[in-house]
Amino acid sequence: MKNASNKMRCWYMTLLTSILLLVPTACFTGGGNQSVQTELPSAEASSLTYATMYPEKVDRGAIESFNNEHPELQIEVKEYSGENAYNHLLAEITAGKIPDIIDMGSGWSIELPYQRLVQLGYLEDLWPYIENDPELGREGVIEAPLKSAEVDGKLCAVFGSVAIETLMGAEEIVGKRSHWSLEELMAAFATMPEDSTILEYYCTKADMLRTMLRIDLDSYINWDTGRCSFDSDRFRATLEFTNSFPLEFENTKEAAESIYEELAWRQRNGRQMLTSQFICSLAHIVMADIEAGGRAAFVGYPTEDGRAGAIFVPSGPVLAMSASSQNKDAAWEFIRQIILPQYNKRMLEADRTLTAIPINRKEYDLANRMDMEREPVEMPFFAYGMITVPAPTEDDLRRYDDLINSVERISIFDKDVYDIVEDSCMYYFTGNKTLDETVQLIQSRVSLYVNEQM
Repeated sequence: MKNASNKMRCWYMTLLTSILLLVPTACFTGGGNQSVQTELPSAEASSLTYATMYPEKVDRGAIESFNNEHPELQIEVKEYSGENAYNHLLAEITAGKIPDIIDMGSGWSIELPYQRLVQLGYLEDLWPYIENDPELGREGVIEAPLKSAEVDGKLCAVFGSVAIETLMGAEEIVGKRSHWSLEELMAAFATMPEDSTILEYYCTKADMLRTMLRIDLDSYINWDTGRCSFDSDRFRATLEFTNSFPLEFENTKEAAESIYEELAWRQRNGRQMLTSQFICSLAHIVMADIEAGGRAAFVGYPTEDGRAGAIFVPSGPVLAMSASSQNKDAAWEFIRQIILPQYNKRMLEADRTLTAIPINRKEYDLANRMDMEREPVEMPFFAYGMITVPAPTEDDLRRYDDLINSVERISIFDKDVYDIVEDSCMYYFTGNKTLDETVQLIQSRVSLYVNEQM
C-alpha cells in the first residue's frame, strides 16, 4: 500500500458523480421552498434569530418566503464568521443567549457539540413537533436517520436528506453481513491474493483515522458520568488497525495518472477487498453490484460493539431549536420545511444534479418508484468500460431499506474531542510515541476536557 492522495480521492468521487448523473434518480437538497401557512399564536418576540457559521449556505429564499408570509414575526440571520466563529457562538449559547434556530452545519462540517448541548438542556426535543405535525408524524418520515441523531431518546436536530458512508465488498469474499469486527475483517482479507489491499491502495493512516473516529468517537465517552474509555482494548485495536496503513502518499500529476491505472487494474483483478461508498439512492445498490462483480455486501468499517460500521451524513442543513425560544411554534414552522416534500415527479425527471436519501416518506417512495420504472442505461463505468445498468428490482429495494435501517450512527460528534484524538494519534503514527503512551495521552486529555464541560 502507498499513501492517499486528496486530489485523487476528489477525482474519483467526481467520476462517480458524473456516472450517477446519467441514472434517473432522486435529487434532494436542504432548505425547502414550500411553506404551509398556519396561524401563528401571538408571541412576545417580534423576530426569530437564525444563527449560522455557514452564511454562504443559508437558504435565503426560504427565509425571505417565511418573512413575506409572516410580516409580524421576521427571521433575522445572525452570522458568526472568522476564526473565532465557533467559540463565539458556543459562548453565547452557554451564556444563555441562545438563538431561536441554530444552523449546525451539514455533512462533515457539523462542529457544535450537539450531544453536550442536548444533555445540558439547551436544545428542544423535536420529536413531539414531528409527531403532531399534520403533514408528517412518525409515519411520514424515514425514522432511522432521525433516530441516529437522538441523545437519550431526544431528537434535537433535524435535516431533510442524508447519504450513507460505508464500505462495500463482494459478498463471496466478505460474507453476507451488514457489520463485522476487526478480527472478521482480517480473516476475510487472509483469503485474498498476496499483493491485495484492504482498501484503495493509496489510503493513509490519516484517512482511515478520520473515518474510524467519525463513526465511533462518541461511544468512548459517557457524558453523564464523565468516564472515558480510550484506554480500552477496543480503542487499542482500532489504532493498531489504522497504523497498518501507509503514512504518506506522493501527490503529483504523474502519481495521479498512475493511481488511475493501478486502481482500475486492482478492481478488475480482485486485488482490492473493499471500496468506500456513498449510498445516496436506490440506483446505487445496482451500481455497487456492478463494481463488486456480483452481489455487493455493505459491511461497513470494522466495529467492536456489534453495530453497523456505516454512518449517515446529512446532505443539507442540520437545524436545531432553542429550548428557551419565546416562539417555538413559529420556529418549528420554518424548520419543518426541510422535511416537507421538495420535489414532485416532474422535477425529479428534470433535475438530477444532486442525490441524497430523503427523510420525507412520500418523497422517498416516489424516488424509489421512479428508479424502478426506468429503462436500462448504457454508460462508461470506472475500470470496466461500457456497461449496461439495469433498473433496480424489488430485491434491490429490500436491500436498500435493510441498509438504511441497519445504520445507527450519524456524522454529528464533538469537534473538540475529535481534534484532541487526531492530534494525539499523530505521535503514534510517526513513531514518536508507543501505542500505550498514545492511549494514555488520549485518555488523559479527553477525560480532562470532558470533566471541564460538566
